[in-house]
Amino acid sequence: MPQRTHSHVIAERATTLVAKVFAEAGHAVETVANDYGEDLLVQTSHAGKMDASRLWIQVKGTGNMDRFRLRNGDLSLSVSFDHALRWARSLDLVVVVLCDVTSGHARYAMPIDQVDQWAADINGRRSVTLRFPDEDVLTPRSAGRLAWQSRLTHYTHLFLSARRSDELAEEEGGGEEGHLAHMLSWDLMKTIGVTEPSRKPGFYEVVPAVKEKFIRLFEYLSEPESDIDACRAAATQAAIIVSFDAARQTGCESGLPRLLAEYAAYGILNIFNVEEVLSRHEVDGDDASTSGRG
Repeated sequence: MPQRTHSHVIAERATTLVAKVFAEAGHAVETVANDYGEDLLVQTSHAGKMDASRLWIQVKGTGNMDRFRLRNGDLSLSVSFDHALRWARSLDLVVVVLCDVTSGHARYAMPIDQVDQWAADINGRRSVTLRFPDEDVLTPRSAGRLAWQSRLTHYTHLFLSARRSDELAEEEGGGEEGHLAHMLSWDLMKTIGVTEPSRKPGFYEVVPAVKEKFIRLFEYLSEPESDIDACRAAATQAAIIVSFDAARQTGCESGLPRLLAEYAAYGILNIFNVEEVLSRHEVDGDDASTSGRG
């Protein structure tokens, strides 16, 4: 009769434990049938909708996590350079998880943050050592952070592509300035909760909480003799950045909020109902006669 090796049992248990964490975080998880270095495909979702981005998970199971502990107490895992390079260059985020099947404790590492894609290739390295920091414990909450990082990384790639397409269109004398990037900003604003569908089909409005942030920021920025249009633009951008709550609360570091604001501010200035704010400042033309600073 065929026998299951101990290593296969450990690997299966570890994969099951990791899949359960992502499932508890609200994502759809599939086992990869043809394993070329990834064990799980995680299709992330937000607000009940599936993302265009995905997470790929490589699981390393063990019955004793101390086998991977360095003298300084850190956990590490040596992987082939070819695998690490493929993971780091993947458009989808790849996460490597080290899972102790005895305790259920798991740590994660992201090759994209640890692999120097160019220097290692030039130096001819055959392996890469991934480190698993104490703070990077895999839990449903940290799985949520990984989902947001995947989502933001995906949108960053889309923005860069859209900007390049817009630039080419402008160089050729056709197309509207920033058209694709502006359209993409609308899509992301819905995702992060800056806008919501209005009563008029096909139109969107800024959610009340973000509008209040805008009003406070506008009042703070406005001064006598100030350029009201410039204040509106700055307040709009700042309101979007500080409203990036879902991603910020998960601890994601990304330059995307500012990139989003750069385009979104241009597209949504007219959505903000600022007449009330402007009247508070007794605006006459482009100048405010009273200071908004408290």
